[in-house]
Amino acid sequence: MKLLELLRRESTVSMRGLLLLAGVAGISNALVLAVINTATGGMQAGAAGTSSSTASGAAQAVTTGNGRYALLFIVIMAIYAVSQLRLYTSATSEIEKILDRVRVRVADKIRRCELLPVEEIGQTLIYAGVTKETQTISQAATLVIMAAQAGVLVVFTAFYVAYLSLIAFLLTATITVILSFIHVRRSRAMNVVMHELSVRENDLFDTLRHFLDGFKEVRMNRGRSDDLFAHFTRISSEATARKCYTHEQIARTFIFSQLSFYALLGVIVFLVPRLSQTYSDSVVNITAAVLFLIGPITTIVGTVPNLAVADAAVDNVASLESSLDRALSSGFDRLAPKHGFREIAFEDVVFHYEDGDTREAFTVGPINLTLKAGESVFIAGGNGSGKSTFLRLLTSLYHPQQGVIRVDGVVLRPEAYESYRSLFSAVFTDYHLFDRLYGLAGVPQAEIDGTIEHLELTGKVRVEDGRFDTLDLSGGQRKRLALLVSLLEDRPVYVFDEMAADQDPAFRRKFYEEILVELTAGGRTVVAVTHDDKYFGAADRLLKMDEGRFVSDARA
Repeated sequence: MKLLELLRRESTVSMRGLLLLAGVAGISNALVLAVINTATGGMQAGAAGTSSSTASGAAQAVTTGNGRYALLFIVIMAIYAVSQLRLYTSATSEIEKILDRVRVRVADKIRRCELLPVEEIGQTLIYAGVTKETQTISQAATLVIMAAQAGVLVVFTAFYVAYLSLIAFLLTATITVILSFIHVRRSRAMNVVMHELSVRENDLFDTLRHFLDGFKEVRMNRGRSDDLFAHFTRISSEATARKCYTHEQIARTFIFSQLSFYALLGVIVFLVPRLSQTYSDSVVNITAAVLFLIGPITTIVGTVPNLAVADAAVDNVASLESSLDRALSSGFDRLAPKHGFREIAFEDVVFHYEDGDTREAFTVGPINLTLKAGESVFIAGGNGSGKSTFLRLLTSLYHPQQGVIRVDGVVLRPEAYESYRSLFSAVFTDYHLFDRLYGLAGVPQAEIDGTIEHLELTGKVRVEDGRFDTLDLSGGQRKRLALLVSLLEDRPVYVFDEMAADQDPAFRRKFYEEILVELTAGGRTVVAVTHDDKYFGAADRLLKMDEGRFVSDARA
């Protein structure tokens, strides 16, 4: 069972200790029944054997006996309450700590991964693995702990029933074994259903994300809106049908188990007395014991479908971790940031995307290009010409599939990717704007405020305790915030992909004629993708790209 394997593998506390607590809680719970039945039997025996001449003495004896049983009952209840509370709090705390370690481990692997395989995994599976699946495991694991305690209670109550009547014990054990067998068979089928349900729910989340991420495009095209909504409706309907089927099976299992126990009670009350002449003396106690068993066995039975759900969730998380392991960067732990370079040379570098049939869909290269430190290079070309892919190759977010990149004459190896990447600060077209200045804790507040003023954002946004006070800005202003972060990083190379596209004419002029000039004057290298032919003259070199290749390289 994958959930139990996860708990055993990841737990840092003694499982024996938790099992001991579960045992104490279960035994004390069973003893409650034994004490009540014994005290009740004592009162019945006292009443039956009392004559008028000894009524007063018998009543005193019964009262004394009941006092002892009452004291014992209180002690057992206290033991049960303490052990049950300790079991629940210890188990749930350990489960949440385990899931915290899993989430942190997954997040750590994500930040160590290369871009392309993470894109192939997809955001939906990653979000689901870190949030939905861990929540499912949390809920199911808690039920498993309670089911373990219920199992101990069932065992000791069964011993008590065997002490009272071997026939009743055999009937109870037989029906319980039959129920367990049925539930095991059902759980295997449920695992398949739950996996399919998980896939459908991920598809549903992915489609909903299209609504939000592509909201403008959806609103601009009614046909697209209708098709996307129809697709969402179909997936939602399929997920609903699978959920309804799952709940129906759970309900059938629950009702079957309840009817089975009611049938058992009927057999014990109506049939067994005909088979055993001594049975009638303990029929009340046995009936009470069987009734006492219904609750914990129902708990165990109800846990089975939750285990199926949890096993599917554990499997999904494990699959996600395996995918991330294959995507890990080989040089992450050997990061030694580079602080400068003389030249970066591309030699016959080729990169190609593949479609679902593993055929080349689009190829960038071969690229032969040398970038010198301190120069400004503009890259122009039509949409889909490969400019953004080249920037990913330049910044080592994508890696050459053919050819090599040399830094100061040394071939860039996989173990040096992280170090090489530290040369760059970038604002891509699909940039993400963080709400905090992560990684910039040492930057003086005066420098931050001065850069905000330089980017003409004074009065629109402030940085307080390393956090932007608002991100509710226009598209152009948000992109300037991304530029702010890039400038504060102060790296040797600045990469901009259509940085000025969303800016007003005045700031666009300032970007090309002041900001870029200041960067290169300070010894920084600038590589910028742009369509602003009016400002091509601001660059030292102008590269033109078409169909994945540079077709022109000239002084601007």
